[in-house]
Amino acid sequence: MSSFIDQQQTTKNRRLGFQLASIALLTLLPLFMIVRNGMDAMTIVSPPPNDVQQAANSRIASLTRSVPTPATRTSQLRFGIHDPGKVFVKDGCFKIRHVYISWVNFDSEHLTDTLRELETQGYEPLLTIEPWQRDGSNAPLLPSIANGDYDDVIDRVAQSLRVLEKPAILAWGHEMDQDLTVRYPWSGRPPQEYVRAYQYVVDRIRKQMRTKHKWVWTGVMKEGTNQYWPGDSYADFIGM
Repeated sequence: MSSFIDQQQTTKNRRLGFQLASIALLTLLPLFMIVRNGMDAMTIVSPPPNDVQQAANSRIASLTRSVPTPATRTSQLRFGIHDPGKVFVKDGCFKIRHVYISWVNFDSEHLTDTLRELETQGYEPLLTIEPWQRDGSNAPLLPSIANGDYDDVIDRVAQSLRVLEKPAILAWGHEMDQDLTVRYPWSGRPPQEYVRAYQYVVDRIRKQMRTKHKWVWTGVMKEGTNQYWPGDSYADFIGM
């Protein structure tokens, strides 16, 4: 029994000695590095050299210049929701209500009623217009839009929007910069094709509106996304 107790005490003493040695090592190691390397070891808490700081500032400035300036800015956060089941229909904290439509397959009367109801309740509609291809069409989608082949579809959307007295937020052809051609026929296409189609749709809808709606340009945001930028006059907000 005495031998067992002695072994336990020896084990405890070894553990304590190891812990004290570890603490001493962690305390002395930084001091040793400072003595060995001189003031170089202190640069981690010193300001970077002027040339490094200037290079960083230049990089930040170039990135800032490449980002389009928002047309409007507000300090007040607003929250929105996509709520097709109307679970939050009476929840006033969600001021923006998101509605999706396929522009080749939507009920014009239902969309008109939905937009009118949201505005009457004091909400701001956010309408995402998905430019799906017509069934059975083999023609390239984006060039067909810019050539006027989808004018009747665009006009149906505009007709429903005319019910609104206040500006809504409109999004068209989201995630255009992603390689999702199998999912979205407008995605992953040549940027110039997308830009022409986007501008064509915005121009045609604007001509039919008495209310100046706001447009949100929504990409995935990755390298090359800026090639799809339609111009400052075609986007009030940037989504991602």
